Amino acid sequence: MALRQEPLVLFIFLTAQALDGTLTYAGIRQMGVGVEMNQLLVFYMETFGIGATLVGAKTLACACGLIL
Repeated sequence: MALRQEPLVLFIFLTAQALDGTLTYAGIRQMGVGVEMNQLLVFYMETFGIGATLVGAKTLACACGLIL
């Protein structure tokens, strides 16, 4: 009987998304919004705030990962 790898892959993906969001937040707080290369995220960060934008973007990324 083969072990299923899907839960492990999903866990690693979700962990990577959480770490990416955390490190992006820390970098932007320290160096400013200008370091973000995604201009759509920059627009939303300037409109709604850094935290709300990153939570929304990472939630969307996690939802897409769950669908896959």
